[in-house]
Amino acid sequence: VSAQGGDTNVVVRLGINSNNSEKFLTPPIKLAGTVRDARGRAVAGVKMFMYSYQTGSLTSQTDSNGRYEFTWQKRLNNEETEWLLSRDLSNNSAAVHQIDETTTNLDLPLQDGLTLSAKVSDTDGLLLTNATATVTLWHGNRGTVINPEPVTADDGGILRIPALPQRERY
Repeated sequence: VSAQGGDTNVVVRLGINSNNSEKFLTPPIKLAGTVRDARGRAVAGVKMFMYSYQTGSLTSQTDSNGRYEFTWQKRLNNEETEWLLSRDLSNNSAAVHQIDETTTNLDLPLQDGLTLSAKVSDTDGLLLTNATATVTLWHGNRGTVINPEPVTADDGGILRIPALPQRERY
């Protein structure tokens, strides 16, 4: 928008887009499934994260029947990897699974999760109880922060990030 000297009002018209990005995307893809514990029982309240190059991070939570659902789009001719992460914080269990545009139904079996922990102190050894941290999960050459809110150290200066999938790169 260009304005001339002395102009006090500028009108911006929304809704007109000269670049139609839809032609570069797949039709919406619906992905659904059930999260189950090690014994095969559906688990309610599991935090769900779907990571896509096009849509970024989508979040959800399993319902009372352990079901989840995402709707997303993939950029055409894109080699990026999309993946789904489930974290049951109360039972320290997790699952991660690579997906693509053909994945429409995926049940996820949870496995024992890892807990990353660190003791935080200053250079004099004084514990820092106000320190915060996030963790990045790496798939290929792309990393994504997987805990949306930073974790704060406890009164003993310990940071704990539970329910991380095993055999992954952080």
